[in-house]
Amino acid sequence: MTLEIYKLCAAALICLAVILILKNIYPTYSTVVSAICITAVLALSVTGILHILNFTKELETAGRLYEGFDIILKGCAVCFITEASADICERCEEPHLAKALSVAGRVELAVLGLPLFRGLIDCALKFSS
Repeated sequence: MTLEIYKLCAAALICLAVILILKNIYPTYSTVVSAICITAVLALSVTGILHILNFTKELETAGRLYEGFDIILKGCAVCFITEASADICERCEEPHLAKALSVAGRVELAVLGLPLFRGLIDCALKFSS
């Protein structure tokens, strides 16, 4: 999977170069190429999500699904959604709203992680006794 992200980033940078060149020559075409590139990148990232879903199904059927795994997945979703929303705000020239979203995402992530920290403390107390 790691090699795929390198290829994906390289393709995105090539698309970026094409888009920047087209912006000067044909601004309308640059928007179309940008939309196509974004769609391609998101479509290719779906394969990673499918790997995660297949992995969780395998763990669940084997009865070995880690109880904190759902918290980790929710945390990843919070990070992804928060970053995407903040990026949109930044592009719309609202940096303060983007910063506020980033802070809210960090707080939400901390709240989501509390049960994991509680479990870690309980585990440490068990071993210390």
